Amino acid sequence: MTLLLICSVFAHARANDWDSLSQPIFYSPLGSSPAIEGPVDSIIEDEHGLVWLSAANGLWRWDSHFLTQVRFTSLSDFALFPQIQSTYKDQQQRIWVGTNQGLYQLDSSRNQLNAIAEEQLSAISIQNIASAQIENEDFLVLAGDRTLFQFQVSSGRLNAISLPGSVRVYAVHIDPSDTLWVGTDKGLFYAQHAQGATGEQGKLGELQAVKLFPDNVRISAIDTTQAGKLVIGTAQHGLFVKQTSGQFSHIALQGAAQSAWIYNLVEQ
Repeated sequence: MTLLLICSVFAHARANDWDSLSQPIFYSPLGSSPAIEGPVDSIIEDEHGLVWLSAANGLWRWDSHFLTQVRFTSLSDFALFPQIQSTYKDQQQRIWVGTNQGLYQLDSSRNQLNAIAEEQLSAISIQNIASAQIENEDFLVLAGDRTLFQFQVSSGRLNAISLPGSVRVYAVHIDPSDTLWVGTDKGLFYAQHAQGATGEQGKLGELQAVKLFPDNVRISAIDTTQAGKLVIGTAQHGLFVKQTSGQFSHIALQGAAQSAWIYNLVEQ
């Protein structure tokens, strides 16, 4: 298992290092463009090879030649610009965008973001997104700082998921068995879908603490490897990998990364 860790430790390349690239076309437009404000918060590649970047001033399309800003279709001339807080690509290759003003879905052909269930979701600040498909029904889990919801895409039904105590949510993930994992500042929690009850198919049950995971470890990233291993990234405590016994093995990072906050995991 090889993981690429995206964390709060950075290495800076000198500008002239780009001169040795065989295809410098990927450097020049981004390096010289003043369009993007602040750091790039997330990067997603779609099924057509287009790259979508989120920053302080919105979502941008990058086609290796030009940057183009994506429009929010629901905004009036006097509306406040939504702040993008998360981007997520589901198994159907749809790209969802969580903002401080609800949920949007990317229409890449029109280069626009369409508001989803605006009446229900516009007042919700969405910082993390996960998805699952249960009995041909698509579900999204939408997480705020101290809130958690399950959203049925086709019907627009929204259900709140109770959080234990005053925990803060930093990561959500749904594994191949459709178990929801929630990473907080007070450890790891999970919930499973209801079985058998009429009208309850796909509905998530109550969150439960994972007792074999260390208490009060702040979790900042969760993913499942191709081999089915659940991997937990933390703030300042390295990695944890769930074993078949249910125990978690600890992997400490070395050197300058020892106290890093891991905010994304990518398997290579």
